[in-house]
Amino acid sequence: NQFGKIKRFGVLGTGMMVGHALDYYTRKYVLRRDSLVRRIHDYRLRIDLHDPGLSRDVAVRGTREEQLKYVIERVVAPGDVILDVGANIGYYTIMLSKLVGETGMVYAIEPEPRNFERLQKNVQLNGIESIVETHQIGASDAVGTGTLHVSRHSNLHSFLGPTGADDTKGDQ
Repeated sequence: NQFGKIKRFGVLGTGMMVGHALDYYTRKYVLRRDSLVRRIHDYRLRIDLHDPGLSRDVAVRGTREEQLKYVIERVVAPGDVILDVGANIGYYTIMLSKLVGETGMVYAIEPEPRNFERLQKNVQLNGIESIVETHQIGASDAVGTGTLHVSRHSNLHSFLGPTGADDTKGDQ
């Protein structure tokens, strides 16, 4: 769709991104809000205004990883069963649920408690509880428990070790 490309990359796209950025920073610093609901593609996503990672990127750009979205739309079909490992706040989970439809299923796992809470709220916000099943667990090649190294960026948590100088704590 040529209009879609113009809307994302041309003057119109730049204008929309500037508008999203102004909205984001106004809500965060002037109005002192904690979150905002933004239309992303064909769904809505509640975004944490204090997350400097994925949430800020989506709030300002209105999208994320366009090349992966392109591939997902061509590979995922109605009725598919998908496992979203590290679902975060649900950006891909919700996108996938729209593609698998009522005959498919998305299993979303997210170990970090704040992300998991946001994931559940975003699933409810989009009314897709019958298509998405959420689980607050991590994924590994071994059975057991481990330390989740939590980063201040919601999308950089790891069981492998600290993800950088901005790690804040470890959760069991």
